[in-house]
Amino acid sequence: MKHFSFKIAGLPVSIKISHFSGKDGTDEFYIAIYPYKIADFITQTEWIYRAYMQTLKHIGIELETAVFCRLFFSDIVNQWSVFEKTLFYSSIYQNSICSVSAICQPPGPVAKISFWAYHIDGKNNPLDKTKDGNSLILKRDILTHYWTTELVY
Repeated sequence: MKHFSFKIAGLPVSIKISHFSGKDGTDEFYIAIYPYKIADFITQTEWIYRAYMQTLKHIGIELETAVFCRLFFSDIVNQWSVFEKTLFYSSIYQNSICSVSAICQPPGPVAKISFWAYHIDGKNNPLDKTKDGNSLILKRDILTHYWTTELVY
């Protein structure tokens, strides 16, 4: 497993990536992004979203390779209605590309929101993902993986 981080000019966020390459050519990525500069919730959300999109380009994978995403909110009760109006929400939640969890847990010292994602890039072998209600079902060879979210509101 390789671990690395990088910075994107103009975005005060920390980006940390863990990368595992399987023997079959499949790559797995864990991506964690959190702001390290004080700003309002919308600004920090925009920074994270822009950093996430640029990170995917940097490591050469598509958004469709996402399996799960976790968003950590400092005050989800008051932030959720604002978050629902963002591009981040529409590209992750509404397009149902992966299993998504929204968690009310302090994301860091100055962060109002932070983000964690897991991606699988099968190279020439596209992911066999389907959604069934709140569950994402991923089939890989003889294995079937289930990620179920939104069990508690």
